[in-house]
Amino acid sequence: MSDMVNDTEPDVNGIASSLGIPYPVRLSDALHEVLKPNGFLSGLGIRSDDRLRNLLSSVKESFVPNNGGPDEKFPETGIVIPYMVTQGPYIREAQFGIKAEMQKDDGGGSELFLTVIQDPD
Repeated sequence: MSDMVNDTEPDVNGIASSLGIPYPVRLSDALHEVLKPNGFLSGLGIRSDDRLRNLLSSVKESFVPNNGGPDEKFPETGIVIPYMVTQGPYIREAQFGIKAEMQKDDGGGSELFLTVIQDPD
């Protein structure tokens, strides 16, 4: 029996839009897994969409002014954000690096792609 519970997939683009991120956002499968709490943590009320909202808030904070005006854009070079998640049943923190970069989607448009990289420390 798995210790994972049915934690519904969060609405990535809905959350991103509510935070003011003007691009479509896509997460790697590995990042989806990092954001999923196990059954123990879900029982404590930890949810994927809360973790995603925290992560996307950090991404939004990295936006820079566009041409000196009030509009913002994502840095062309991309970013790496340190991100910690609680793991259980023994409550401990795991630290990851989250890489965010602009990519072309299947239709040739731009999307913000987030993936997880293990922190080397």
